[in-house]
Amino acid sequence: MGKRFRLFALLLAVAILAGCAAKDPSVYAVVNGVEITREDVNRYASLVWFEPDVELTAEDKAYILDALIRMQVYSQAALARGLEFDSEKAEEEYDFFRDQVTAEKFAGNVTAFYARMEELDLTKEWLLDFFRRSIIIDDMLAEELEKVQEPDDADVEDYYNQNKEKYAHDELRRIRHILVNKGNFPDAEEDEVADLTKNLANEIYQRLLDGEDFAELAKEYSQDVSGKAGGDIGWWEKEDLVEEFAEVAFSLEPGVISEPVESTYGWHVLEVLEVKEAGYYELDEALREEIHAELQYKRRQTRLNDLLSLLMEQADIVKYYKSP
Repeated sequence: MGKRFRLFALLLAVAILAGCAAKDPSVYAVVNGVEITREDVNRYASLVWFEPDVELTAEDKAYILDALIRMQVYSQAALARGLEFDSEKAEEEYDFFRDQVTAEKFAGNVTAFYARMEELDLTKEWLLDFFRRSIIIDDMLAEELEKVQEPDDADVEDYYNQNKEKYAHDELRRIRHILVNKGNFPDAEEDEVADLTKNLANEIYQRLLDGEDFAELAKEYSQDVSGKAGGDIGWWEKEDLVEEFAEVAFSLEPGVISEPVESTYGWHVLEVLEVKEAGYYELDEALREEIHAELQYKRRQTRLNDLLSLLMEQADIVKYYKSP
């Protein structure tokens, strides 16, 4: 897992801070004998914003406290499983954090970074502990995910058959088109573009009627990325297309070249290549991979959610900070 992702996966999003802090205890919670203090909550907020004079509301504090409680519970469980803190990786995380914040907030001035750290009472030791816990939690979750059984072909087929309506489709049409727009005339004056693009679309249409190759003209003129593939944009349902384009595409007979039609993208000359009646998407290789990924994701999420819920239930947590 990348450093940036790990950091922001653990720094749960907190609402924009406002309001004044109320009087509160110095110890906010105890997790299996380990204290989480007011100082920890403030430092967590400093880690997220790295700005002075940020005042936390009671709701903010409660939200941050819950995040720190979960971090303690999960990291303690990882240690109990025999995993160890990785101080070397934690140092790398700290270096990455320092360099990133220095570049983004202080134009590369590392002296200003350290001055802000001191102003925020955000110590390197606290950050290293935070990163060590982040890393060991990631390691524990990675171990847990290795235990998840991969979906097999039978699982995929069962899911497809039990959820077939999910893969229903209306009439499908395979279409190719040539798009003409301002991109064909990059040096033209704005008031000239409308006539130039319309005339070019009509010219292309006539050349197609005269027997020129659609794919070659698409490669030469089309401003759509599909031009490189001869204009083929694949299979579409009507509702997924731009209205003006869709009306023409779903009224054409296969093999007939349309007259130019204008949309918000420019002028199109199009042809319907094939038509499929309403039905169900076939369980082809692409759909198999899609379902496999979905099942795998659900199994992994269920495994992690079950583990983390169990760890929270088993933990001895005493909260002293109570939000109003």
